[in-house]
Amino acid sequence: MTMHRRDFMKAAAASAGALVTAVGAVRTFVPQAIAGEPLGAMGGKFDRVPVVNGNFQAYPPFEKWSSWRELSGDDWKRGGIGRADIKVHDHILVPTICSNCEAVCGLTAWVDKETLTVRKYMGNPLHTGSKGRNCAKGVAVTSQTYDPDRIPFPLKRAPGSKRGEGKWVRTTWDEALGTIGKKMRETLQKGDALSKKSIMHHVGRPNESGFAKRVWSSLGQDAHNSHTNICSAAGRFGSLAWTNDDRSSPDWEESRLFLLVSSHAADAGHYFQQAAGQIAAARKRGAKLVVLDPRLSNSAGIADLWIPCWPGSESAIQLAISGQLIRDKTYARAFI
Repeated sequence: MTMHRRDFMKAAAASAGALVTAVGAVRTFVPQAIAGEPLGAMGGKFDRVPVVNGNFQAYPPFEKWSSWRELSGDDWKRGGIGRADIKVHDHILVPTICSNCEAVCGLTAWVDKETLTVRKYMGNPLHTGSKGRNCAKGVAVTSQTYDPDRIPFPLKRAPGSKRGEGKWVRTTWDEALGTIGKKMRETLQKGDALSKKSIMHHVGRPNESGFAKRVWSSLGQDAHNSHTNICSAAGRFGSLAWTNDDRSSPDWEESRLFLLVSSHAADAGHYFQQAAGQIAAARKRGAKLVVLDPRLSNSAGIADLWIPCWPGSESAIQLAISGQLIRDKTYARAFI
């Protein structure tokens, strides 16, 4: 078949016209909507993110926490309200806390009212410690809740298998608790020193308000162990000796000078996660940061002054500073 150039141009023009007509016909079926207006087949209205002083707010206003409607991130990436197959999800924001470290920052669980599943976790702007901020551990709470590899039931060693072979079968909670309780009772009834040391209760994050330790004390056991023993015990002891609180909460945000001694409060997690944001806010208003640390840590890297002391000399430097303040009478005598 032979087609001349003029015939080709006519055919192309006709095809383009048909395509435009088809696109126009399709577009008549695609709803056009803006925030707060009905979306027809897309399922109701969606709420507008509030803007304060020209900035988008990270969280809905509190009066909307009982019903906040929005599209999922996936739907926005697929074209948002320009598609007819998207859905508006109606959420209720439920305040909770994160237990992925002992900072116990505030969270809000965004619960889908239709499915009663948590679609995402975000911070809680009303939490006086974290003030809406969260680190990556807080975001990871979602995967802990719905991770496909999570094991939500007890397992026991498969019959006939040996220790270390990694062969397990599912069992009931009654059987698991009964087996553990029986072995513990038999061990405690022996009463000798070795038997007492044969039981250990270890928790990754001791956020149970001390109740578990009382249970072991009632059994005459000192079997409680936690992550604190091998991580933050030394740091907590210093705070406990000075303030009678193992995790004190200084008024970071209103301070004018920060002296961090081998501490990473300006960047680290754990219970300093909340301090980092408040230190940043204070520095934005002019506060100064001094870091006393043998190594160039992240906090030292952003400090106004980094003092790279010799390891172990921190106490001598602090005594020298204290002595100078006393000799010059430049400390707040009335406060002290």
